[in-house]
Amino acid sequence: MTFDKEMFCKDVSECFENPIHKAFVNTKLRNDGEDIQVICDTGLAQLQQNFDDLVSSSRATQFVSAQ
Repeated sequence: MTFDKEMFCKDVSECFENPIHKAFVNTKLRNDGEDIQVICDTGLAQLQQNFDDLVSSSRATQFVSAQ
């Protein structure tokens, strides 16, 4: 099982292009001048880490269950 970065980036791009989402971001979230690419890269790195942790945890649980 692998994390599909291309699919994730496509989904994020579609979300950011949504006018309702843009309006929410503009009214609710603070922007300290960060570039959207930096924000996406940081989020992608965190999601990759979370995914890897989940897979590792799942494998460890399966290993313990099999014994």
